[in-house]
Amino acid sequence: MDVIATEDLKAKSPRLAPDSDLIIPETLIKPVKQTDKFPEKQEELRCIFTKDPKYLLQYFKIREEAYRVTLGINKSVANIDDIDVRSHIALLLKGEECLGGARITAADTTLDYELPLEEENFRLKELLPDLDLENSMYGEYSRLALKEPFRDGKHCTKLYSAMNQKSRTLGLRYVFAIAPIPQARSYKYIYKRYFNLKITIYDDIVVPYKPMYSHMDICLSMLDLQTE
Repeated sequence: MDVIATEDLKAKSPRLAPDSDLIIPETLIKPVKQTDKFPEKQEELRCIFTKDPKYLLQYFKIREEAYRVTLGINKSVANIDDIDVRSHIALLLKGEECLGGARITAADTTLDYELPLEEENFRLKELLPDLDLENSMYGEYSRLALKEPFRDGKHCTKLYSAMNQKSRTLGLRYVFAIAPIPQARSYKYIYKRYFNLKITIYDDIVVPYKPMYSHMDICLSMLDLQTE
């Protein structure tokens, strides 16, 4: 970083403060030395929705690491899949570095299964008739992953906030997810505390066997975006 050294700071005569008659003794003025370092500019966090490979490749690498190492999941999630293509992918950036992301998938009534989490005998409209999903827009959050050491409240809430805003822009009322039970409980706490939004965990609904999560207990949860 370039350092600016001003010769006038080395002058022995008193210096007048700009637009003032106050005389500041030279001893109170600290010269700028060549060894002094200015603070590094802090890159601001920002969230984007993009299909730019420059960022997506970083995100895919992060989620592969998170799922394999942190969750112990053997299935590869490093490559783009059909669900990624139809989804809106939220990325948390610091400068040009991707810190993580997640995807939002809106229900598509033209498909056999309107959301990725659905399958035969596990259709949300049939499981949750009280929500009137026939007449409501809904979607799914999935593939949430952040790199270490950014899995804290500050970075999580920044990402969640952008996802909530995007979901509302898409017209979604409800957002569903399948996750390990401890993770779902953590989401419920965070959303209530930071967004005043309600997450319902359906303990009474048995999620069909999914090889990806065969070594852990998982549950279905629902975020109501109109509970603020």
